[in-house]
Amino acid sequence: MCSDRQTLRDAETVDGKELPKSASFILIGLSSLILLLPLSLMQVTSGHEAQEGLRLRALLEGGQWLFPEGLTKPPLFYWLGGLIAQLRGGVIDVLSLRLPSGLLATFGVLAVFWLGRSIIPPTGSFLAACILLTSPLYVWQAHSGRIDMTLCFFVTLGLLAFFWGYGQGQHGDERRSNLFGLSRHWLLSLYSSLVLT
Repeated sequence: MCSDRQTLRDAETVDGKELPKSASFILIGLSSLILLLPLSLMQVTSGHEAQEGLRLRALLEGGQWLFPEGLTKPPLFYWLGGLIAQLRGGVIDVLSLRLPSGLLATFGVLAVFWLGRSIIPPTGSFLAACILLTSPLYVWQAHSGRIDMTLCFFVTLGLLAFFWGYGQGQHGDERRSNLFGLSRHWLLSLYSSLVLT
């Protein structure tokens, strides 16, 4: 890591080329094409994914959203799937099963880009987001109706919050906490992300 972080954050050009201001929109467009568009075109083929669909159906039919009966996994994935199914008229299909993973994968790409811009040059954070977006395992999990992408997104968000908050705490932020020099705001973000995992 460079000792002059301000120079890194202010670097807007690499080889004389400026990163377009619409980089976020480019990433959203690429994420939509790679992660979201194929979701409704693929059928459920995995037994594990079918089990997740059955758990989602049990959640919607049972009506116990806070403490679903028989659910042994973290409920956030099922809550998101249930919310999508409710918004679509109670329909439980491939889209309501896989859309939470696709959306969280898209948000993960954007989180790497946005938070990365504060610690590395914008072109580097754009490339980091593109590398994440084209990683085969990441794309596969984004297309899967399982809880893995929920875990990946919130752990990534927690680690980014820790790293960014640690850097803020080291630069004289008055709201610093005593734990690792993190500002209270980023410490709360870290804990919230890990609890939602």
